[in-house]
Amino acid sequence: MVIGVVLVAPIAVLAFISFSPDGSIRSTLVSIDNFATAFARMDLLRYAWNSVVVAVVYTVPVVASSFCAGYAFARLKARGSRTLFGVIVATMLVPIFVYLIPLFVLYSRLGLTNTVVPWLLWGVAGNAFYIFLFRQFFDSFPLELEEAAMIDGLGRWGIITKIVVPNSRTAIATVTILAITYIWGEVLVQSILLYSQPAQTLSVRLATGVLNTQGNAVLTGPTLAAVLLYVLPPVVAFIVFQRQILQGVATTGLK
Repeated sequence: MVIGVVLVAPIAVLAFISFSPDGSIRSTLVSIDNFATAFARMDLLRYAWNSVVVAVVYTVPVVASSFCAGYAFARLKARGSRTLFGVIVATMLVPIFVYLIPLFVLYSRLGLTNTVVPWLLWGVAGNAFYIFLFRQFFDSFPLELEEAAMIDGLGRWGIITKIVVPNSRTAIATVTILAITYIWGEVLVQSILLYSQPAQTLSVRLATGVLNTQGNAVLTGPTLAAVLLYVLPPVVAFIVFQRQILQGVATTGLK
């Protein structure tokens, strides 16, 4: 309960100040003026749409590619596959600051900055953590189901589409939600590659806050109101799908 209070307290304070007309947590009045000011001074819907586009462009291919890679590592025992899997998992230990500048130089020279193409490429390449989750899940997946389908004449692709995918909905849903929440809350890479204002996502735009009419001061109440709107989608998604997420994380850790 103590840990829960500590984790929920920042969101509670954020909500109190957002609905406070004077931007104070001690206020007993409730007002939506901060939200109205945020929408008036900042085009929230446009930046939110940019965030949704980036999230979809990354999530769909990364789930598909990580699913295929995880299944391949679990079922197709080729020479060197265990070593390759270890190398992929080891890439999670490399901090992004090591390759952030070369990353920007590469995409800048290719003319891919201020576009969603980098996230599409990263999605197609897969994610080491998601590959690990899928591989652990398929290690615990009953091999007898696939062998019975193979005896009935199904090929590898038929086994995947008719046997594996329908029985992997929990793992797929878990990875999908993890990918969406990750890309929705990521700021550093998006601020570097999406530096043009029309291409900025909501997370990048909120980093500068809601400014006053002169553009020389940050309005605390409207800024926190906009931040509250920004954090609500992943919080609501976790509350709605928490059983699937927890069940998926638990099952992907089984051997």
